[in-house]
Amino acid sequence: MEGFDYGISELIADLRVIIEDAESEWEILEQARPLVEWVSQKPDSWLQERRFRSDGKQYLGANILYEEPENGLTICTAAWSPGSYIAPHDHNTWEIVSSVIGTMRHTCWTAVEGGSSSGHVRIEKGCDFVLRPGQAAAVMPNEIHALENFGSGMGLSLHIYGRKLPEVERRRFDPECGLEEKRA
Repeated sequence: MEGFDYGISELIADLRVIIEDAESEWEILEQARPLVEWVSQKPDSWLQERRFRSDGKQYLGANILYEEPENGLTICTAAWSPGSYIAPHDHNTWEIVSSVIGTMRHTCWTAVEGGSSSGHVRIEKGCDFVLRPGQAAAVMPNEIHALENFGSGMGLSLHIYGRKLPEVERRRFDPECGLEEKRA
């Protein structure tokens, strides 16, 4: 793809084909991740200034770039102030997250005790790695993960979801007190 101007429109077209042809969610992630990494390495073709703002209270700003009503494919960016953090959570859909600008810490968690019906769950930290610009992580539907802007400047991440998040029941976890909070 060297020399080819590959942006969000091209990514959407390729994702549609991958989703249609794939036999599993894992196959979607395996095929789509390199494309997300490619588009993350070349933000000049699609990044606009308005997509790089964060909320003063949360220190995070999300901007939807694309959303399909039929199968729910959603693409968005998140602008991160230095040190901003999203607690352990799941999406109940597959996700590919990549760093576009800045350095992100991606931490995986595992539920080891309790869950859903009780509102309490004990989770343990698993893998912990850094995403640099152009690097992506694939997340299966029930995997728990957390993200943090690990750098000293503003960060920008690109997120691809298999379904529209407002239509999916998700959970947020507090590893300190063992609470599980459902959210839509």
